[in-house]
Amino acid sequence: MILVAVVLYLFHRYLTRNHSYWKDRGIPYEEPFSLAGNLWDVFKGRRQIGKHLGYLYSKYTTPYFGIYIVGKPYLVLRNPDIIKSITIRDFNNFEDRTFACDKKADEMSGNSLFILRNPDWRNIRNKLTPIFTSGKLKLMFPIMKKCSSEMQIYLNKHDGEIMEIKEVSAKYMTDLVASCFFWI
Repeated sequence: MILVAVVLYLFHRYLTRNHSYWKDRGIPYEEPFSLAGNLWDVFKGRRQIGKHLGYLYSKYTTPYFGIYIVGKPYLVLRNPDIIKSITIRDFNNFEDRTFACDKKADEMSGNSLFILRNPDWRNIRNKLTPIFTSGKLKLMFPIMKKCSSEMQIYLNKHDGEIMEIKEVSAKYMTDLVASCFFWI
C-alpha cells in the first residue's frame, strides 16, 4: 500500500514538475489544477476549449500571461505589437505552433499555415511571403472592396430567400481569390 502511494506521489510530482515555471520567471499566470493544468473545465465538459481559452484571454489585461496544458507551460500573447514581432520579424525563432491537426482526418485544416509544423510551414511561408507584401495588399484592397459590394448586391437580390451559407461563402471567396489572383 505504501509502495503504491509513493509511486502515485512520484507520478503526480513528475506531471506537475513545471507548475512553477511562470512564477519563477515573474510572468502572470493562471494557477494550474493538478494534472489537467488550466484545462480542467474542458476535461470535465463544462466548457468548450475555444470558449475556455477566450475566458482566460479576457481575464488578463497584461500583454501576455502563462497557462499550463497537462503540465506543460505555454505563453499566451495579448499585445498586437509582440504578436507582430514574433510572426513577422522573429518567425525563425517561433516556427512550430501548439495546435496540431491530423492531415488525414481534415486535409484543409491540416494544411493551414497556422497549424503546419516545420519543414512544411517554412516552405509554404517562404512561397506566400512575396505575394502578401504591404504594397500588394494595399493595391488589392479596391478589388476586395468591389467583390464585397458585388456580394452585397447579390444578397440584396435574394433578400428573404433561404440560402445555403456554405454555397454563398464559396461564391464570395472564389470571386475574391480569382479577382485578386488574376489582377496580380
